[in-house]
Amino acid sequence: MTTEILLTALVTWLALLVEHWFPWRLLLRRDLPRIAAYTMGVLALILPLSVLYWRWSLAGLADQRGYLIALWAVTVAGGAAVAGAYVVDWLLGRLALAIELQELLGMRDGESD
Repeated sequence: MTTEILLTALVTWLALLVEHWFPWRLLLRRDLPRIAAYTMGVLALILPLSVLYWRWSLAGLADQRGYLIALWAVTVAGGAAVAGAYVVDWLLGRLALAIELQELLGMRDGESD
């Protein structure tokens, strides 16, 4: 049961990361609408969890505690994916700004590569 919960949490984590970094602007020629983004995010949480619950109900495997543990595992994994993606975006933005600043200062001082 623990392996199934961890696998479900991993699927949720990966789905949210893919949704976050998918090139929506190239596909849609605009940003993904907020309602669509939130809906897809909720589905990335609910669908893997629903599949797990459905499998358990067919096999008669889990008690109420297992369902609760799975719910929290998927929720924490989803939150970690979204928070981590925003931290990576922020760090990459800061790195890009630092590189640009270095290039501008080099141009100002007459340096060339």
